[in-house]
Amino acid sequence: MYLDAQYRALLKEWHNDKDAKPWPRTDAAPVVLIIPPDPALLTASKGDEAMLSVVTTYFKRKWPNVQFIVATAEDEADKCARALGTEPLRILDENLSLKQSLAMLEGRNICASVTVGADVLDGSYSQAFSGKLIMLTGMLSRRGIDCVVTGFSVSEKPYGKLKFLLDEFSHDVVFNLRDPLSFSRFQQLTSANAKLVADLAFLLEPQKDTDPVQQARTWIDAQHALGRKVIGLNMHPLLLDLQERQEIHRVVEQFSSVAKDLIQTQGISVLLIDHDFRGDSADYHCLDPLEKTLAGDTAQYTYRPATRLSAAELKGVAGYLDGIVSGRMHLMIASCGAGTPVFGIEYKGKMSGLMKHFQMDTSNLSNAHEIMNEPQAFKAKLLRFIENLSTTKQQLTDNKTEIKRLSSLNFAKFA
Repeated sequence: MYLDAQYRALLKEWHNDKDAKPWPRTDAAPVVLIIPPDPALLTASKGDEAMLSVVTTYFKRKWPNVQFIVATAEDEADKCARALGTEPLRILDENLSLKQSLAMLEGRNICASVTVGADVLDGSYSQAFSGKLIMLTGMLSRRGIDCVVTGFSVSEKPYGKLKFLLDEFSHDVVFNLRDPLSFSRFQQLTSANAKLVADLAFLLEPQKDTDPVQQARTWIDAQHALGRKVIGLNMHPLLLDLQERQEIHRVVEQFSSVAKDLIQTQGISVLLIDHDFRGDSADYHCLDPLEKTLAGDTAQYTYRPATRLSAAELKGVAGYLDGIVSGRMHLMIASCGAGTPVFGIEYKGKMSGLMKHFQMDTSNLSNAHEIMNEPQAFKAKLLRFIENLSTTKQQLTDNKTEIKRLSSLNFAKFA
């Protein structure tokens, strides 16, 4: 009810803003506004870090003297924005109205705005937050700023009332969808201007020359020398909806049991991958007990990087692995982009769309309920996945050029 009330208040502002006039521009250095998916923590998700990196890299190449403003909401995001070489601006403070946010941006010579889509725009987490980002984007477009929403996902159950907002959007604003399934769902939801692309993070260049990456590679090479395949493992609490999340320990227990069995009987070694560090939803809540279970007689076949890897480093490590089992969309993207087969742990019905983008077998998906209640079925799927690694790797290689082309279309408006 509270989020609905927030959404209605924002919608009133949106409707009262229809007569906005374009902002004047000067010949000063161009300024790009980045509206991120997490204005509180900014880069605690390595996927968000990857997308922000791609955006800044693109515009630095286009306009060498470009300056960036990143919309933030809290101190941690401000700190991260400065570390990226960008200027934080608290326009997404939850206490500000849209009108107040716009007032802070007026006169800043903004020539382009990029709303980084990810998975927060369909209202399935918070209709108020999704609405605020979308409305701010539309209001900037009304002021003559070139606006793009980069590739995002639409879940099985988007917030239905978004239709009425999106249908009002000018076709000057492009909504990019990052997989065929999301594109289809968006078209069913609204008549807004939609384009099929691939996720921004496919354009991220891997980083392989750092000590943490080389340490991981040394361990992987040693496992390969023993004749073992090395599979990356990732999972997190959001694999269960909020009302049943107290059961995540059962998911971890069964997942750990299957992983240990694969290590002991199938010649598999595992590398644990932390990809998201956001509070209660951080990966370590699942990976810590998994690591503990794999200690002892399987410890020599288990590795976990000692330091937090950057998004580019994670993509570098992914390229050395034989496969990855991931509960995070952007780790799947990093894996596919590195040419490494991936098995997804589905949530909110989003991962099958990525599989379809690469024409991969959607049977390489499981979910928390299957892991928890049917662990043998989950294990059987993993065994098929491992058996077909070489075939899947070839599919990724065959489709890699086209996926990167689709990813570059996120910037088509600015070409």
